[in-house]
Amino acid sequence: MDISKEFEKSEVLEYQIDLNDDANRRSMTAKRELRRIEDIVHIRHLKRNAKKVLCIGARDDSELQTFLDAGFDEVAGIDIATHTDMIERMDMAELTPEFGTFDVIYCSHVLEHVIDPVETLRAIKSVARDLIFIILPIVNRRPDIEHPTVYEIMKYGPETKFKDFPQAWVDFAVLGQFDIVYNCYRNALTEEYEVAFILRLK
Repeated sequence: MDISKEFEKSEVLEYQIDLNDDANRRSMTAKRELRRIEDIVHIRHLKRNAKKVLCIGARDDSELQTFLDAGFDEVAGIDIATHTDMIERMDMAELTPEFGTFDVIYCSHVLEHVIDPVETLRAIKSVARDLIFIILPIVNRRPDIEHPTVYEIMKYGPETKFKDFPQAWVDFAVLGQFDIVYNCYRNALTEEYEVAFILRLK
């Protein structure tokens, strides 16, 4: 897989910290909660007895609270910029089983910001017991410091019409290590469209 080396990891992380510290990035909380509730319905359909959830890139406690309100017993969160009583400030690429293991990993609009999705998914997989829920925006631009790899979105070229070519999303080699048990192309809150995957460990 071709991973962009245009940006150093340290500068990408610094940029993300500054970006997420901006209060303007924490808007649309109510809309995000409704979308998370929809996502939880799909999670419960696949794993009714899931009890423990890790929210990656949680931004604030509202994401974790949605899972608690939905009846999950234990919810943890990590974010590169946020630290609260519920969220630990850390780089998701540094996750190891010592952090804990979780029935569900919820990762909404996060992986497009990492400089090495292979390394990051390896870390996520190490703490996953079963399901990994990934939501990615569909963007039509070249990699930049906010989206350093755009998760290989650009491999099909900027002219690709993803709503007419959803199979492009299944072709990510990095997802081949999982069973894709759910995928959905849908309207997004921050971009025009997004794709949601639920992955199951093989």
